[in-house]
Amino acid sequence: MSEIVRDETLTEYFLVARCRHPVFRHSLVTNLLQFTGQNHNSRMIENDIATEKALPGLRELIRTYLWLKLLIAMALGVGTGFLLLNLSEKYPGTWVAVLADWLALPGSVYLTVIQMVVVPLILSSIVLALSQISQGGKAKKIATTAVVYIMCSTAIAATIGITVVEIIKPGEAIQESAKSMGQMDVSARPGLNITPQTIVKLIPENILGSLISGNLQEIILIAIVFGLVFSRMDRDKSRTFLEFLVGTKALCMQIITWTVRLAPYAIFGLMVRAIVNSGASVLLGMAGYLFSVMLAFLLLAVVYLLWLMCIGTGPLIFLQKSKEPLLLAFSLSSSAATMPTTIQTAKDKFKIQPEIADFLIPLGTSVNMAGSALWMSSATLFLAQAFGGDIDLPTVITIILMTVGASLGTPGVPGAGLGVLSSTLRSVGVPPSGMPLILGIDRLVDMGATVMNVMSDLVMCLTAQWNINRQERKK
Repeated sequence: MSEIVRDETLTEYFLVARCRHPVFRHSLVTNLLQFTGQNHNSRMIENDIATEKALPGLRELIRTYLWLKLLIAMALGVGTGFLLLNLSEKYPGTWVAVLADWLALPGSVYLTVIQMVVVPLILSSIVLALSQISQGGKAKKIATTAVVYIMCSTAIAATIGITVVEIIKPGEAIQESAKSMGQMDVSARPGLNITPQTIVKLIPENILGSLISGNLQEIILIAIVFGLVFSRMDRDKSRTFLEFLVGTKALCMQIITWTVRLAPYAIFGLMVRAIVNSGASVLLGMAGYLFSVMLAFLLLAVVYLLWLMCIGTGPLIFLQKSKEPLLLAFSLSSSAATMPTTIQTAKDKFKIQPEIADFLIPLGTSVNMAGSALWMSSATLFLAQAFGGDIDLPTVITIILMTVGASLGTPGVPGAGLGVLSSTLRSVGVPPSGMPLILGIDRLVDMGATVMNVMSDLVMCLTAQWNINRQERKK
C-alpha cells in the first residue's frame, strides 16, 4: 500500500476515532498504528485520548452514546409533535406551524451541510480507492476478484432492497402526508429509448461543469476514470493530486463529524414538524420502511451465507468467527472504525493471507458498501412511493445503477450516506425534501447497513482467498 493511501487511512480513522467510546478508540488506535506501520501521528492521537479521559464522566457518557441520544430525540420529537397538535385544536392559528418550522431549523441546516460536501466526498473517495489497484502479478488477480465481487455484491444488495420495498410498499401509507413536501419531477426520470447520442451524453463535456451542477452520473464516471488512470500512473507523478484528494476527503469527513453533533436536535425538530404536518400516518410509514430495510438486510445476509457454502466456508463457522467485528460495527455504525478489528479477524481467525486482508479490507471500507447500496435503493423507492410516483422498469434500473455507483463514494462513517442519497434522489426525480421522513430512523438503519458492509468485506476476502487457491491448484 502506498504511503499516500496509508496517510489517508490514518487521517480518516483518526477523525472517526475522536467521536467514539474510549475503550473502542484505544483498541482502534493501537491496531491502526500496527496496521499502517506509522508513528508520526501517534503522539497526536495519544494526546487526544488523554484529553477525552479528562472530561467529567457523566458528560463523556452522554456525549459518546450518540445512538441513544438520537432515539431519545426521536421519541421527544414525536411526543412534542402530538402535544402541539392537541394545543392547536384548543388554540387555533398558524403559530403551531411557525413554531414547528423554527424547531426544524437544525434539521434543515443538518441536511444542507451534508449535501454541501457530497460532491467532493464522492469524487475523492472513489478516486483514492481505485488508485490503490495494482496492475501486475498476484495483486492484479486480487484486485480483479475484488472489482467483480464489489459490483455483483452491491448490485444484488440494491436489487434486494428495491424488491422488498416494492412488495411491502411502505411509502403508500404516507402519500397524503407527503403531498405538502414536494412532487416527483417526471422530466428527470430516465427512459428506455437508448440511442448513440444517449450514450455520448453520458460522457461529461466539462469536468468543472459536472462538479458544479452536481450531476451524480457524470461525477461517478469522472471519478472512476481518474481512479483507474492514477492506478496505472507512476506514483511520483500522481502524488500531488492524490495528496490534494486526501486532504479534501479528510476535510469533508471532519465537516460531517462536526455536523453529526447536530443530529439529535435535527431529528427532534424534523419529527415535530412531520407530526404537526402529517399526524400519526408518518409513523406508520416510517415503521413500514424500517421493517422493509431490516428484512432486506436479513435476506442479503442469507445470500452471503449461501455463497460462503459454495466456496467451502460453513455459515455457522463464519458467524462465530466474525462476531467481534460485526458486533463492533453495530455499536459504532462505522465500518471505518471497525477496520483494524476486521483485518485482525481476517488474518487470525479466517487465516486470510496478509497481502489479501491488508489490501482488500481498507479498499472495501471505501467502496464495498453493499449495506449502503441496499438502504439507499430502499429509501429512494420508499420516497418515490410516498410522493405517488409510478415506478417503471427504467426507473428501477436507474435506481440500482445509481445506488451502486453512489455507494462506491460513501465513506464508512455515520451520516455520510444522507448526502449521497440526496444526489441519488434527484437523479430519478424524487424531491430530497422528503428526506426528513427517513432521518428519524436513519441511525437504526445505519447500524444494520454497517454490519452488512463489514460482513461483505470479510466475504470478499474469503472469496479472493478461495479464487487464488483455486487458480494455484490448476497450475
